[in-house]
Amino acid sequence: MAARTIAIEPSNFFHQHLSKRHTVFSYGSELVKSGTKIDIATSFDVVEHVPDPVSYLKDIYTALNPEGSFYLMTPNYREILRDLIPHEFDMFDYRTAHLFYFNAESIKFTLEKAGFDNIEVSYHHKRDLSNLLLWMRDMKPTGDAKYNFFDEEMNIMFKKYLEKHGKASHLFIRASKR
Repeated sequence: MAARTIAIEPSNFFHQHLSKRHTVFSYGSELVKSGTKIDIATSFDVVEHVPDPVSYLKDIYTALNPEGSFYLMTPNYREILRDLIPHEFDMFDYRTAHLFYFNAESIKFTLEKAGFDNIEVSYHHKRDLSNLLLWMRDMKPTGDAKYNFFDEEMNIMFKKYLEKHGKASHLFIRASKR
């Protein structure tokens, strides 16, 4: 699919494995210093973990070619579980690994501060209906597909409903460099 792929991975432990298929940098700033330009960048479930999201995103922006595209996914602060069982979900969701929490407005603002424009925010829900019901029953995460009487059609409708109303587990963003 791509002539060349690049991996950004701070942990040296993974570099040997990643370097078999990718050019590897420890940080985005190293990519920027190398002068390497990219057409497409992705970041899935990372931006909430970095100490300075604007700098992180600026490195991606700088490395993108003009008209380059960036795809980002991050947990949605406004997901349905926070509405239904706020105390129990917050006890799970607030953890030291997540330094930031984003909703549609805050991630758009952060991307704009990094230089991106043409920002499209949509939603993606990663879990099925049984996960929601078991959270409600057990007040803790228990995983997917625990109730086998919900078929794929039901789960698709459930996910589409949450995505339509901005209550999905994740924000999915497409942004570009102009």
